[in-house]
Amino acid sequence: MENGYRNIVGLKAIKALNTPQESSLDYTREEIDQNIRALKSKLSSPLTEPDASLYDSIKKNLESIESDLTWRDPEASTVLSDESPLVQNLKTRQKRHFLVSIFQ
Repeated sequence: MENGYRNIVGLKAIKALNTPQESSLDYTREEIDQNIRALKSKLSSPLTEPDASLYDSIKKNLESIESDLTWRDPEASTVLSDESPLVQNLKTRQKRHFLVSIFQ
């Protein structure tokens, strides 16, 4: 199974070398969009009631920036940190809840 995975990854790398830059950008955009959909899906399933408000706010912040995301933005890889604009734009109480939930 692992050898098959390595072969597929290797084929993608070879394809990336042999395709024009524009195709590579389309592929990257597709991956970013897929990651954003996955992040939105995760944010649609809060575990607790306090999480629901936090998740909704992060999701709204995500919708306001998602069209500008590149691989340089951690959110494009579904990584959220306290330095992320998604978290920085939260209200104080929600930001505190986010930080507490990370360290539990």
